[in-house]
Amino acid sequence: MGPYTHQIDPILFDVAGVHLWWYGLGFALGFLHLHLSARRSKRPQSGSFHENPVI
Repeated sequence: MGPYTHQIDPILFDVAGVHLWWYGLGFALGFLHLHLSARRSKRPQSGSFHENPVI
């Protein structure tokens, strides 16, 4: 019994000759997550230190 070799197709699906690859989907989802996280961190937070300073 030798090493395991997989037979996973790297193409997720094919539409009219345009391929969507698994790693391309991974990159796209990663950049989408990064974009949404960056937008969320820019949003002003309610109850932040600057709005309600404690003296």
